[in-house]
Amino acid sequence: MTTILPFQAIRYNKDKVDTFSNVIAPPYDVISPEEQEQLYELSPYNIIRLEYGKETPEDNEKNNRYIRAKNTLDQWLNEGILVREERPVFYWYEQVFTWNEQTYRREGLIAALKAEPYREKAVLPHEETLSKPKEDRYKLLDHCKTNFSPVFGLYPDSHMQVDKLCSTVKDSPPLMDFTDFSGQHHRVWTIRDEGLQEKIQEIFNDFTVFLADGHHRYETALNYAREMEEKGIQGYDSVLAIMVNLYSPNLLLLPTHRVVTGISGLDYQTVISDLSGSFSVENWGEPGGVDLDAFTARLKECGSEHFSFGFCTPENLYLMQRKEKYNSIEELDVSLLQETVLEKCFGLTPEKVKTGDNLYYTKNSGETLDLVTSGQAQAAFIMNPPTVDQIITLSKKSIRLPQKSTYFYPKLVSGLALNKLE
Repeated sequence: MTTILPFQAIRYNKDKVDTFSNVIAPPYDVISPEEQEQLYELSPYNIIRLEYGKETPEDNEKNNRYIRAKNTLDQWLNEGILVREERPVFYWYEQVFTWNEQTYRREGLIAALKAEPYREKAVLPHEETLSKPKEDRYKLLDHCKTNFSPVFGLYPDSHMQVDKLCSTVKDSPPLMDFTDFSGQHHRVWTIRDEGLQEKIQEIFNDFTVFLADGHHRYETALNYAREMEEKGIQGYDSVLAIMVNLYSPNLLLLPTHRVVTGISGLDYQTVISDLSGSFSVENWGEPGGVDLDAFTARLKECGSEHFSFGFCTPENLYLMQRKEKYNSIEELDVSLLQETVLEKCFGLTPEKVKTGDNLYYTKNSGETLDLVTSGQAQAAFIMNPPTVDQIITLSKKSIRLPQKSTYFYPKLVSGLALNKLE
């Protein structure tokens, strides 16, 4: 049983912040140092100062980005830059975006999600997590006692009950209505009616929520709630969440490509030779001259029945297709890549992958090829995305996917609402 709660959200004060697009930010884990600087310059009240503040060479135990985030949060609350709802609410959120010239309208519920251990089957993960991001998120949560960015949850509502109920608030003017720096359009409505809130909660009681994104934040919230409970302190067992119906036609799942660097003695032809017994190999020529749309279409075609991926070297882009067909829906491309290629041909065990020293990730196939041809990376793997059915099937069986197996596009922004736990 999944428990969601209306909450006394903290949000930006419309009387003090007239341009919401200047105060939101992407989630911390996709922000580059250059983007961090740009967000700082965008507004003195941008959520980046709370969610992912700058570090300085002078940082110490008494002055660091976590302490500065707490002080800034307190200051903004005192000055009325941020205000707290008078009573608990839900929000209904609409995000309109474009991908490959197609427009999507993704909608979801903003709520406080009770953080429960995975064994309870109320919330299920699908990806492995890393220790460093959780350590960072823990320090921020411990100092600020506030969720600044939401986890992304998927709920299985095939009858669209939640969507139908929540969409009734769209007859009233939205609390927020703006277009951000990337061209995405955001609208947020407040759900204050207690009767409507209770109906939504009752429906969620029958759901299992699957984490689409935010595993590090969720597990940090879970661990922190447990520690506070051991101290006899209640009220820390929720996490800010935006939950989207997994049956929504506007749910867009993209692949996450793999980029390899720092492998000594790498011989591309040896890799090709080692794989040729199990894979058919198509040489598409120099990466810079490849028609990526045609390549992606061919990769998708091959991937309908066979494990397939693009292997990019500085000189050639290969399409690799396993000769054996998939054995079941549980065979996931990123898992097969790890087992049959990364570990056997590159020596990248799961433990080495977790360090992040030799493998990193991109969502743009063109950028992925450029990294190899420019010499910034040694090789790359162009992947097909998994399906939602695969993710749900594996989650129900408590099978974790490798890190960065999925990319639900676009990422959820930070700054629409905050969840203060105290």
